[in-house]
Amino acid sequence: MPQYYFAITDNEGSQSPDDAFDLSDDNAAIQQARKTLAEMAVDGLPKDAAHPLAVRVYGPDRDLIAELRLDYSSEIYWSRCKNPPRNPTPGRSR
Repeated sequence: MPQYYFAITDNEGSQSPDDAFDLSDDNAAIQQARKTLAEMAVDGLPKDAAHPLAVRVYGPDRDLIAELRLDYSSEIYWSRCKNPPRNPTPGRSR
């Protein structure tokens, strides 16, 4: 079976693709990356749009074959909130 490598970027930082995983083909590796990204999202959404969660998939020759990202952004309309905080979170607000 071919070996695939996964590089992870989460809210803690980036991890290099050190360990190899035996998977049947590229599609199986991409499916595993999707599952991994979903599990990462359960642990917490990205901090902001500039720091997405990501899984990069490298093939047997360590060539990049896919990158899956989960981006996050929000828009809070403080002027429409009944009880806005005294010090709203920085970022885009209206």
